[in-house]
Amino acid sequence: MLKLFCIVHESALERVVEQLQRMACVQFFDVKEQLRFLKPVDTRKNEILALEERISRLLSDLKPETVTDFIEKLLGPKAVPVEIVEKVLSIEEIENEVNRLENEYLEYCERLSTIQRRLREMEETGSDKVKDVEECLRTVEAELALFKKRNYPHLLALKEELENLKIRAKALEKFGRSRSVVFLAGWVPEKRADVVRNAIEDAAGGLAILEFYLPEAQESPPILLENPRIIKPYEVLTTTYGLPEYDGIDPTPILAITFTAMFGMMFADVGYGLVLSILSLILYLLTTHRERVIKDINLIIFYAGTASMFFGLLAGEFFGGLLKIKPLLAGYMQNLQLLLAISFLLGFAHISLSLLSRIASMKDVLYSLSLLLILWGSALYFTIPGIKIFSLTVLLAGIILLTKDRGLGAVEEIIALAANVISYARVGALAAIHVTLARLLVKVVAGVQNGIVGMIIAPILFVLGAALILASSTFIVFIQSLRLHWLEFFRRFYSGKGEMFKPFAYKHEYIYLL
Repeated sequence: MLKLFCIVHESALERVVEQLQRMACVQFFDVKEQLRFLKPVDTRKNEILALEERISRLLSDLKPETVTDFIEKLLGPKAVPVEIVEKVLSIEEIENEVNRLENEYLEYCERLSTIQRRLREMEETGSDKVKDVEECLRTVEAELALFKKRNYPHLLALKEELENLKIRAKALEKFGRSRSVVFLAGWVPEKRADVVRNAIEDAAGGLAILEFYLPEAQESPPILLENPRIIKPYEVLTTTYGLPEYDGIDPTPILAITFTAMFGMMFADVGYGLVLSILSLILYLLTTHRERVIKDINLIIFYAGTASMFFGLLAGEFFGGLLKIKPLLAGYMQNLQLLLAISFLLGFAHISLSLLSRIASMKDVLYSLSLLLILWGSALYFTIPGIKIFSLTVLLAGIILLTKDRGLGAVEEIIALAANVISYARVGALAAIHVTLARLLVKVVAGVQNGIVGMIIAPILFVLGAALILASSTFIVFIQSLRLHWLEFFRRFYSGKGEMFKPFAYKHEYIYLL
């Protein structure tokens, strides 16, 4: 990130701000905190809030009566009304449109009230023109329903345009003015600096001066995660825990690999993995872009389902033995000790990555190195009997370094490290439990009596049981894999105290800005 300082003549301010809002690559901070002599810029915030309240009331009145089903609530609306506009309207233009809609709506309401009053009077007097008035009432009600249907999307777009002006007002609150010039400051991604410079100079027409600076040592610029598209969905798992510090390490690339591998190992089955991938892909395609988090999670589950198929081939599992396939490596249930050993080795490797990441960020190098020596000295001692003297030497060196760094706290650290490694036993345990449940279901279905009744009941029983196993196992395995990352992997190198980069930008939900 680079720090932007800019001075703009007040006559060019609106053009510059509009251009920066279109570009969406600057996060402003309050320039008045550094330049105390500056005065606030007029934002017209009160006018915007008053108009926003009027639009909200009118939206409530014009909202069509629709029934939203469960799928639409989960995945978002099937279609979103959009207006194409060339520029964002001014406050005055939005207010004029709201006045027009309010007046038309009030006219319909007055006409309805008048007709309803006449209808009541005629019914009391027993007039023979009641049917004519009822027909007139239905006509006006139909016109009002059509008015609502046509203008509700337009009002949503007006509200969004006002929200964009509100976003602009909040940005202007961070600006400062002196006589006829306005000062602004913000953070810009380094690779976008030249683009921002050119945009400001073009919009200002030579009436702007700007400069970029590197952040100072004590400053904490906002974080913009930039990962390849294939692993970008995993950022939702990272950011839910917290963002990395500016000079820290982004664990998303490591998490993408290890999370998917752990999920596949704990849920190893070609059949269940295939169904999980297909379902998640369908939900991904059905989910609207507004529900970005849901789309990302569905894509993660799609990758996880693919990993389940891979490990299912290695273990020779297909719907718990419904279809017999030869394991490419070894069956889980025939090699429980090996499965448990692999789980612990996975723990050793995962925690080692955590400690190496801490060393790479140059934080507590001696502490991290001592834990690495203890970790791998123990691993070598239990796995390779022929080098016990070497492994004990490595283990002892780690304990000495840790004691030097932490004193008596070294005992607590060693106990915590052992507990972390033992936590990875859940990988093998959940893998064995899933295989056991899947095979038990197949045995129960196979035990159903033959005949017409059995031919009907058996498939239904299998589908229901498989659906239950798929749903429960997916949830449990996902949570446990996430737990191993958040509590065991992140805890030694990842603070999660960074601030997300939130650029000054237009909101695009009901309007498309040309």
